[in-house]
Amino acid sequence: MKTEKIIICLAALLFAHNSYAQMICPKIKYEKDYKSNLPTLDEDEIINKNKALIPGGELTCKVSFSYKTLKNNKRYRIEEGLHDGVKYRIFFSDGSGSIQGLAQNKLDYVNDKLGTNWSMRCDVDGMDDSHWCSIDKGDLRVGIWKDGTFFVSVGSNHYPNSKVVVRINKNKPISASENIGFTKEKSIKIIEQLESGSSVLTRYQEWPYQSNIDTSTDLFGFSQAWFILQKVYESVGEHK
Repeated sequence: MKTEKIIICLAALLFAHNSYAQMICPKIKYEKDYKSNLPTLDEDEIINKNKALIPGGELTCKVSFSYKTLKNNKRYRIEEGLHDGVKYRIFFSDGSGSIQGLAQNKLDYVNDKLGTNWSMRCDVDGMDDSHWCSIDKGDLRVGIWKDGTFFVSVGSNHYPNSKVVVRINKNKPISASENIGFTKEKSIKIIEQLESGSSVLTRYQEWPYQSNIDTSTDLFGFSQAWFILQKVYESVGEHK
């Protein structure tokens, strides 16, 4: 009788485990570098959701060799799909991802021209577990700070006391000092224009050269990328 109870308990645990695995991994894809003779370990995740973040998105568990440890395979979840006709990809492990940035792009690492898609990232503060997320393309970065406020930045390694400027379509240019950056109000105004615009011209001066660096960026997919970023930001650290 005791043996039968143990068998029943083990079977129940196995069923529960398989059901849970099936729930979070409705689809599994083994990459070419997968090593069948090595163990597979799950990657830590900052997005703890058991369903897609975007309606219609598809969750897939990918299994590949870990070049970090060289001792095991790693299993990680990604979400892929279309949002308002724009392709996207989200990695649940760190909140990074890509959103289609040109009409002809396929979110293909090989065939899409480097830097032409919207790149997404999230960072978590190890001290207080707060986080911030952003999308960028060209010299433009738009994101959400730890306190939930929106921000816009242009370029990097700025020349001291120089200006950063954005101009969406033929709208009036919006500028700020590089050491202060765009205010909350200006950031909101810029984002509103970005969502309805077709192109943005950015300008900044990089140290040590005191000359303008102008970059024109196609805004295809921005409004979709901004929507996806907000969903990711809201999901980081949440319970399942």
